[in-house]
Amino acid sequence: MGMEAAALQAFGSIAGGMLGKRGASNNSNAMNEMNRLNREGFQLAQPYIKRMYEGGAAGLDNILDKGYYSDATYVGLNPAQQQAARDLATFGRTNAGQGQMLMDQSGSFGQNYADIFNRASTGGMSAAQDYALNNSDPLVQAAMRDSTRRLQEQTLPGINRQASMSGNVNSSRAGVADALAQRAYDDRLSDVTANVQDQLMGRSLSQFNNDLRNQQAANDALKTTYGVGFNMTPAALGMIGQGEGILQSDRQMQLDADRQMFEGMRDFEMNANQNFGAGILNRAPMSPGMSAAANYYDPMMSGMMGAMQGFGAGGNLANSGFSFGNLFSSPTVAPVSNAGFGGYDSFGNANVYNGIR
Repeated sequence: MGMEAAALQAFGSIAGGMLGKRGASNNSNAMNEMNRLNREGFQLAQPYIKRMYEGGAAGLDNILDKGYYSDATYVGLNPAQQQAARDLATFGRTNAGQGQMLMDQSGSFGQNYADIFNRASTGGMSAAQDYALNNSDPLVQAAMRDSTRRLQEQTLPGINRQASMSGNVNSSRAGVADALAQRAYDDRLSDVTANVQDQLMGRSLSQFNNDLRNQQAANDALKTTYGVGFNMTPAALGMIGQGEGILQSDRQMQLDADRQMFEGMRDFEMNANQNFGAGILNRAPMSPGMSAAANYYDPMMSGMMGAMQGFGAGGNLANSGFSFGNLFSSPTVAPVSNAGFGGYDSFGNANVYNGIR
């Protein structure tokens, strides 16, 4: 091999190495810059994310240190309320039978209505007449007392005296006067008797009607009493249920509070960790947001590969008859084969002439 061929190979090796290294270095720098820009937002937020982690962890430690609230959470009935509930139930049990008793005592109001109706249907007139006939004589005698005395003590003796003075005791004139006086008395007696009996009948009918009204009112009261008894029994039973229900509800709510306390203490630590994970860790970014590309560019290796390819390209130039002297003596250069030589762009993927610096 001549000196010129060796020089071509050395030139190709040096040029290829330099171009390959430069291209790889530029590509590596471009990849690093792209990754830096992709991470920039995450790096700006990183101090705040760290503070969020630290604060959340401190809060979790504080929660776990404090533990679940273990004091009483249910007030419950006080002694007075408990006693009131028991007394309510006791009162209901004591008086539950009173309603039935009232119903038994007043249950005849239906039959009473029938009896009152039947009595009212008679009208009471016959009874009024009997009452008047049976009770009118004393009243008539009292009303006729003056008339009777006048007839017996004045009128009839006066007629007899006048007849005696005329010397004709048994005269027709005396008999007529005596008959007239007696007839007037009887007319008066009939009028007084009719008036007294009419008043007695009116009184009897008035009393009859008053009795019917009083009986109706009393029977209405029995009906009301029956209704009171009817409503009293379920009311008393309701008091039993209400009082016992209050006590049962109090016991149930205490059991619920105890169960809630047990479950709360059992699940407290797990819930706290789940809340921390959901509220802190699940919201925290686990990556910069955009994937960082791996930088596989090695300037040193690319330089070595470029030198090797340049060395080979220089040998091919020498074998093709290329001479440095021809560059100055001949205007035409024979074509150079690219076999095994990919041009400057192939030196270790050096994209130096692709616009990347």
